[in-house]
Amino acid sequence: MKKIISVFFVLTMFLATVSVVSPACAQALYKETYPVISVKPNPVGVGQTVYIVGGLPDQTIWPKPGWNNLKAVIERPDGKVDTLTFNTFTTGIGAVTYTPSIPGKYKIYIHFPEQVCEIDITPLLAPPGAPPLIKAGTIMKESKSRVIELIVQEEPVPTYPGFPPPQEYWTRPIDPQIREWAWIAGNWLGMQEFAYYTRYVPYNMGPEAPHVLWTKVLDDGGLIGGSVGGQLADYLPDEIAGLSYEHGDAYEGKFVNPVVINGILFYNLYPAQDMFTTSMLGGVAIEQKVVAVDIHTGEELWRRTLGDNERLSFGQIMYWRTMNMEGAFAYIWTSVGTTLKAYDPFTGRWEWSISNVPSGTRVRGPNGEILIYVINLAAGWLALWNSTKVVQQTFLDLFGPYYFYTYSWRPHGITFNGAKGYEWNRTIPRFGPLFSVESVIPFDTVLISNTQWSGGAPQPKPVFAAISLKPGEVGRLKFNVSWPLPKPDVHVDFPGSQPVDPENRVFVVAVKETREYYGFDLDTGRQIWGPTTHVEPDFNVYTIIYLAPWGQSVCAYGKLFTGGYGGEINAYDIKTGKHLWSYTVTDPYNEFAWGNWPTPICLIVDRKIYIMHMEHSGNPPLPRGAPFICLDAETGEEIFRVNGLLRTTRWGGQPIIADSMIITFDTYSNMVFAIGKGPTKTTVDAPKTGVTVNSAIVICGTVMDVSPGTKDPKIALRFPNGVPAVADECMGEWMLYVYKQFPRPTGNMKGVWVKLDAVNVYTGEYIDIGGTFTDPYSGMFTVSWQPPKEGLWWIIASFPGSKSYWPSCAQTSIAVTAPPAPTPTPATPEQVQTVQTTIEAITPLITALMVLVVIAILVGVYSVYSIRKLKLK
Repeated sequence: MKKIISVFFVLTMFLATVSVVSPACAQALYKETYPVISVKPNPVGVGQTVYIVGGLPDQTIWPKPGWNNLKAVIERPDGKVDTLTFNTFTTGIGAVTYTPSIPGKYKIYIHFPEQVCEIDITPLLAPPGAPPLIKAGTIMKESKSRVIELIVQEEPVPTYPGFPPPQEYWTRPIDPQIREWAWIAGNWLGMQEFAYYTRYVPYNMGPEAPHVLWTKVLDDGGLIGGSVGGQLADYLPDEIAGLSYEHGDAYEGKFVNPVVINGILFYNLYPAQDMFTTSMLGGVAIEQKVVAVDIHTGEELWRRTLGDNERLSFGQIMYWRTMNMEGAFAYIWTSVGTTLKAYDPFTGRWEWSISNVPSGTRVRGPNGEILIYVINLAAGWLALWNSTKVVQQTFLDLFGPYYFYTYSWRPHGITFNGAKGYEWNRTIPRFGPLFSVESVIPFDTVLISNTQWSGGAPQPKPVFAAISLKPGEVGRLKFNVSWPLPKPDVHVDFPGSQPVDPENRVFVVAVKETREYYGFDLDTGRQIWGPTTHVEPDFNVYTIIYLAPWGQSVCAYGKLFTGGYGGEINAYDIKTGKHLWSYTVTDPYNEFAWGNWPTPICLIVDRKIYIMHMEHSGNPPLPRGAPFICLDAETGEEIFRVNGLLRTTRWGGQPIIADSMIITFDTYSNMVFAIGKGPTKTTVDAPKTGVTVNSAIVICGTVMDVSPGTKDPKIALRFPNGVPAVADECMGEWMLYVYKQFPRPTGNMKGVWVKLDAVNVYTGEYIDIGGTFTDPYSGMFTVSWQPPKEGLWWIIASFPGSKSYWPSCAQTSIAVTAPPAPTPTPATPEQVQTVQTTIEAITPLITALMVLVVIAILVGVYSVYSIRKLKLK
């Protein structure tokens, strides 16, 4: 359908018109019509989509959106006739799709039915007083297009082949032709507030190794070190030397509301200022800045103060689709009182604002709109506010529905009145003062209850209710049910992360004291399972119904995943409540007083679960060895675990993921870490001359990690020759060494595998040289090889990549020649002596033989002479 729509919007660039309403003519006017038609592809295969595009070359304009009830008539090869009805756009053109089911010849034409043009159609650039192209009241005559013969064959016709997933390190922007990459190119907008809260994040490929791409210092962090000097140090020890800097927990979060749009990370450089106490004491607002960082390169793009010392609140990618234009617009937003202010992500420039924005539950709309559900339970009403409606309604009120600007996106430099943004307002049942909105699932359901979170008193008579948000039944009461307490004096509530599974129509509540879960039907409120039979750890009592992120229960893949202060991750079947698996986050060195590491669920991505340790109030000295773990969501098996690399934050923003990279704040160092698959560089070298067939040569080279973090001066000084790439199973220890200055790992360290091949430059003949592992501490590899044939050869070294790194390769060349002819070997003294002895021994014999030869010659000569003499006589 997008293909169809794009055809018509392109046409509007050439065919735009405006209308001026005029009185109907006194007598009927008729106009001949000449339909056009296109049928593509042609030929086509059985079961493939055919686009039938057609209409009139006569355009319309609002308020007449197009011509109505055109028919695509399709005469099939079996004699049957299919008819598809459609309306056109203002361009006069419309379209339908058709899927042929049998092979053969189809005949297709478009029928235009007689109809009246209700308004004058006047060209956009016509001079004042110019007559309309079509007068109001004109009767457009019935007509039929030419007939197109569509050939349908058994074999499918070629379609665009598409693109494979990335095969090497990739960056933004991604060419939009590579649509298949959408599933790995996620953004993180942080838009939803007080809404259905989930840590399940599609459109990303989950890292399978704890490889660090880069780090950025956010604040003073790490070990304090000593401050007392001289003789004072002998009797006045520095009690804070072994402690660390403040990291934002509790209540002073440092990495709040990070946003990633189009591969750029935006975050507030400084913590929020408490203006209440500042104003009470006559203080002033201190500087605030927002920072933009390219997450693929680690490069800081800009840092600046937004507006009047404002802080980043959330991000937006909005898709605007009208007759005039279509495409996405991105903004980062600040919130000042009841005003939202939009800034350009690329530069930080102010773009536009909306005042009088209502409070409520903020969610993302289907096209990226900022939607706010305004719910007043006591007064009994529910409304939906839409940021896009604010802008368009303003232009509608100013220009009317027929003007060009009404359908273009031009809000720049304007502060709009948010009162124009309400889509609808509905009456709903009234609820008492103890009731509150628990969760909002956009366009689906509002969940309501009278339960109170763990800071309030338990509710002895829990009630769960729901209001529909589905189009066509907005405001309908779905259920209002009382639920008897399963045990006396227990505290029942929704977990803070609001575990709801809209796909399987289940919402979950928990019992604090028993650490049990119950499942309820999202449409009827009926209990469908529970309590869960698996006994979760005692200390989960402190987090199971606590505010997000500690009340961290997440629905994904047909399962309920739970975590918490007890240091155990569990999976349950969302339809039955059956316990599927457990993973205990052990603390091998007993750094934590009650055993296991407290770990909520941070992210669920690509059927992987990522967990990190956090505390409400982590007091220095911080416990050492906090785990960063990746689990298989189906089995609970550990994919990787590294102890001490990262310790996340309760109040400073949880880990996020975008473009398949995890970005998180580390409270050990007060730095931002990016985790993901990194780029590598392979080198190879070999002798270029003097190589002969079957002579041994040495081929050597390196495989190095060239992630942005390795270019940091602090890292480059420690690794002047570069950071070697190492095996996946060693990655955790290696990253601790490279980025945390832990001792260099020894023992089972392992490099990466390198494949070596030779290819004849002229003939393309291939020889498999084999492969080897690199040295983990230098990144170097080396092999010995005896070239079996003459020729000029490429020597290719290939690192195939791993879970931690993208692949890389390099090549060099060698010239192999034939071996030279063998040179005589000089005789040894012993051989010379042997020859001399032999000569001395045979010399008399040789002399005698020579005498005999001479005598024989003389005898022969004499005999010849005697014979000739006799003949003469």
